[in-house]
Amino acid sequence: MIGETIKALRKQNGLTQTQFADKLNERYNLNIERSMVSKWETGTQSPMIYTVGCIASFFGVSIDFLTGAEKKPPETDGTSFLDGLTKEELQSVKNFVAFVKSQRNQ
Repeated sequence: MIGETIKALRKQNGLTQTQFADKLNERYNLNIERSMVSKWETGTQSPMIYTVGCIASFFGVSIDFLTGAEKKPPETDGTSFLDGLTKEELQSVKNFVAFVKSQRNQ
């Protein structure tokens, strides 16, 4: 199910598998290859949970929508609060989230 949704969203955005992989890598500092996108879309393999979050953010949808738990995407303007951040800024966001999570156990 997730693969079908990824494929539909990718096509709706006019991206090839290679372009999609490249944009994910650039925006979220990942190391995704076109072949991995193909595996997701055919259901041969599922993306890691962190990657699912990145994909949902990239397309401006919820993880529930991406995984099929929610049937329609929320009404959005198509942007993410992460859009336009540099790699360094994205790393700072990741570091902050890790810090907040670490404070839960104290």
